[in-house]
Amino acid sequence: MVSIVIVNPESDKEIRSITCMKTNSSVQLLGSHRFSKFSNWTILVRTFAFLQHIIRSFCGYNECKGWHYCTKSRTFEAYQESEKLIIKTVQQEAYKEEIDYLKQGKALPCTSSFLCLGVFLDSDDILRVGGRLNRSNILPQAEINPIVIPGKHHIATLLTRHFHDLAQHQGRHITAGTIRNAGYWITGSKRLISSIIYNCVKCRKMRGKFAYQKMANLPPDLPEPGPPFTYVGRDTFGPWEVVTRKTRGGAANAKRWAILFTCMVSRGIHIEVVEEMSLSSFINAFKRFVAIRGVWERLIGVTRRVLDSMLLEIPPGSLTHEILTTFLAEASAIVNSRPLVPVSTDPEDPLPLSPSLILTHKPDNTVDYIPTDGKDLLRSQWRRVQHLADTFWKRWRTQYLQTLQNYRKWKQEKRNLVIGDVILLKDNSVTRNSWPLGRVVRVFPALMDEYAKQKFV
Repeated sequence: MVSIVIVNPESDKEIRSITCMKTNSSVQLLGSHRFSKFSNWTILVRTFAFLQHIIRSFCGYNECKGWHYCTKSRTFEAYQESEKLIIKTVQQEAYKEEIDYLKQGKALPCTSSFLCLGVFLDSDDILRVGGRLNRSNILPQAEINPIVIPGKHHIATLLTRHFHDLAQHQGRHITAGTIRNAGYWITGSKRLISSIIYNCVKCRKMRGKFAYQKMANLPPDLPEPGPPFTYVGRDTFGPWEVVTRKTRGGAANAKRWAILFTCMVSRGIHIEVVEEMSLSSFINAFKRFVAIRGVWERLIGVTRRVLDSMLLEIPPGSLTHEILTTFLAEASAIVNSRPLVPVSTDPEDPLPLSPSLILTHKPDNTVDYIPTDGKDLLRSQWRRVQHLADTFWKRWRTQYLQTLQNYRKWKQEKRNLVIGDVILLKDNSVTRNSWPLGRVVRVFPALMDEYAKQKFV
């Protein structure tokens, strides 16, 4: 019999202490959290179909062996099975309680959000919408009982992007109809679809709004009365085809443009015709304007409407330079006669305030006292003109200027363009799909004091 002597481990040199570490792993081997690494629904389905094929190859369920790459997983049946696996994984995580109730044959609790949908489990244990269309003989089965997709899950975003592309980047209603026709019911789809469309680059390129900044304050010269056309803005519009001379073969045509000058105080306009879009033509037109006289984008639209109405009265091909000049003069008179403020119903204020009233100071009223003496006549005429001028400017300040106090558009401050921004350059000569893309390489910030806040295009 062998006796064993127990020796103190701390004093025995042959015994060594070993420290053992135990680690508990909580990482899920398979779960929908991995789906967030994909940005395309087709690629996600194709990847899962390939992985399922590899698993069957290792298990000996098909003719392929081991890890390899082949195209046998790219079949309709493989993609359909992959979609079912993805959807079942997501539904088990998002609607586990409802699925457990349905598997046990129990009714859903009263607090469930699926009571109005009448959900049920199909033969593949996929949660579908029941609804009231089960007896329809027209709709396909996918539309009668669509698959429930949680709207806050990443695959809802992938599905929305996928069918938005299939709908050729149409609006929210067409995208939602495409998703429903494909057999999916995404909870909270309105907000999700609107978010996808808002962030879609192609949709912004086709239907995005133009950049703008908050409406600027009035320039310091506008609130102060002064001579007409002291401060002006100008713009050019046209062209029109005019007949320049008669030839044996018909008539020789040429183009004409028009430069519109707008008085910043009275909002009156002055139009000059130019024969070409060149610096010399503009300088000549500007000299003619200065010789005769001494905001504008909106007035071009008004002038165009008046001019187009006049051009309908002449036969095609008979517009000459002289007729165009006359029509533009008549259009100027019509635009200048427009009221600046709503027409008053006060019998003591029968004349509406208009640009022509401020420009000419010629209202249609009479003077009770007409002196016969020469000195009194000159003195009374000067006083009359001075009184009318004071009256007009007082009305301009109290009636028209006060209407410019409110922000009619561009009411919010927006983010300014910065270097590196990708922008779409508007070109009226081509369709919107052909507008070129550009990158901002330099910015020119406007003065942001109390008198100058300039909008950008």
